[in-house]
Formats: sequence, structure tokens, C-alpha cells
Amino acid sequence: MGTAIKDVPFSSILLLITVMLAEHHLDPERFHKSPLRITVLILSVLLLCFLRNNGIYIVLITCLFLVFLIRKNRPNLKLFIWLLSGVLLFLMTNAIVFKACNVYVQPTGYREALSIPFQQTARYVRDHSDDITPEEYGIIDENLTIDTLASRYDPRISDPVKNGYEGDKSGLAGYFKVWGQEFLRHPMTYVDATWEQNRSLLLPSESAENYAFTKDYTTGYEGNICYVGGGTVIPGLFTSPEGLLDAKETVIRICIGMLSAPVITCVWNVACSIIALIIIAGMSLIKKIRDAYYLCPLLSVLLITIAGPVIMGHPRYMFPVIFAMPFIIVYFLYLNSRSDKQDACQC
Repeated sequence: MGTAIKDVPFSSILLLITVMLAEHHLDPERFHKSPLRITVLILSVLLLCFLRNNGIYIVLITCLFLVFLIRKNRPNLKLFIWLLSGVLLFLMTNAIVFKACNVYVQPTGYREALSIPFQQTARYVRDHSDDITPEEYGIIDENLTIDTLASRYDPRISDPVKNGYEGDKSGLAGYFKVWGQEFLRHPMTYVDATWEQNRSLLLPSESAENYAFTKDYTTGYEGNICYVGGGTVIPGLFTSPEGLLDAKETVIRICIGMLSAPVITCVWNVACSIIALIIIAGMSLIKKIRDAYYLCPLLSVLLITIAGPVIMGHPRYMFPVIFAMPFIIVYFLYLNSRSDKQDACQC
């Protein structure tokens, strides 16, 4: 249900923003002469920020990239202003309208940004418990409860480790000092921890596994944030009406069948889309295609996902990239062909 009411609309809005950035990239003057396009862009940014917390970070990263391009291309300054206007409108709405309507929005805790180092520390404790000094032991224990840390560590998802965080910001300086010291002793442990959690982003075979198609969800962390003895989900939490069981079975079979279809699976496979995005971004740099900032929102999604709690088995976090890749591929091929024609004319 969460995918239908949040992830799909979020991805669709980001696709619209990507298309509008490409339109600006193609003809900035025409874009800035259209009040309708500017209004749609600002409202799209506003809606993107409302739909998901990371929407604001996606826009801000894109704006940061535009800052470096403003000197080379003045129309980018206007685009920067329009994007930032959407963010400011979102912040004003939160501060004014929500307060007036007595709406409380749960703030995102800073621990949400600590998935990578926490996972690395947990793996270190699991694999190198004999290489931890008493001082390091105490500091880790103050933040992550070291006695259960190794058993809570799941290479695929950081929530079991992250949700056991009991420290505060004042203790993070000491934690990161220990984190750095242990990295120098066993750097590959850190690399392995990050790779294990995010390998489905680059391995198509790993991306083909979608936990959303699990028919009987009786165990597993994602089943419910509250464990009932050993990780078993509360009985009866996930139920389907008797009359829809056959239809549900049919849908599951179709979806699982699509996972193994040679061509169809490439269209929505996370790793295939990410590989295509990386190739296009790399070729844009090699060919020096002017200001490929239309790729920034999608690259931002990739970076945020890597730093997030989980991706393996949850392709919904990469829906924005999957939704946009057909357009990105066609647009890049168009730019490439136009560049080749211009080079031929100059010859």
C-alpha cells in the first residue's frame, strides 16, 4: 500500500522534473519565457518534498551542481532560483500552514544518515571482536549496545543495528574516532559491509529478488517493526480477503514470471537501470555534453539510496530511476546524434 500511495507518485513527479530539466537543457530561453513551465516546475518540487523526506535532498543536490555551472551558463541561475523556490515554498508551508492547522510532522532523526558507518561497525564487531580495545568497546557500547550488536547485524538491512542506537550527538565525535581507527586496521571489512548492503544496485541477478512478492510473510524484519519473539511477525497482521486469494495468486505468479523473462526483466531491473545511468553519465563526461544536469536528480537518488537502510529486495526505492531511464536513454541518444551532426557540419 505504501508503494502505491507514496513511491509511485513520488517517482512520477521526479520523472516530470527530470523531463523539465531536459527541456531546459535543450532550450533554456524558451523554458524561461513560459510561465506555465516555471509554475509546473516549482509546484512539482513542492509536491516532491511533500511526498518523501528525501525529496528536499534530491533538489538541493541538484541545486548544488547548478552552482558550479552558473559561471559558464547564466540561464542556469534562473533554473537554480526556480528549484530553490519550490524548496522554500515547502519549508514555508511546513512552518506556517502546518502550524496553523496543528499538524505535526515527525522529524527525520540524524541516525537515519548513519546507516553506512553503523553497518560497518557492526560487521567489524562480528568479524574482529578480538581486535577491539577496552576503550573502543566502551565507546561502541555507549552508542550501539555492543553485546547484541553482532547478532543484530544483517548484511542486507541496517535497521536492526540502527534502531539499537542509544547515544546522542555528543557521543558521535568519540564514535567516529573509533570508527576511523578500526577502518585503518581492517578497511576491507568496511568495504564488504557497504558492498553487501548495496550489491543489488549493480548485480542484475540480485536485483531480480523482490521481497514484495513473498506470499506468506511470517518472518523477517520488514514484516513489522515490532518483533514478537525471535523475529516472528504478529499473527494475522497481513491478511487477504477470501474472495481475492485466487486473484492474488495469479498476480504473484505473473510478477515472478516477469522476474525471469530475459528482455522484460531488464526494463524494470534495478541493476540494469543503474548500470545504464552510470554509463550515460560517464559518456556525457567523456563526450563533454554541455551541462548534463538533467541527470542530477537520478544520481542523487542513487547516492541517497546507498546511504539508506536497505535496497536489496526493495526496488521501490529506485523506482525514480527505473521510471525515468527510458526517457533518459532516448534523450541521451538524441543529444549524441545532434552532437555528431554538428561535428560533421564543422568538418
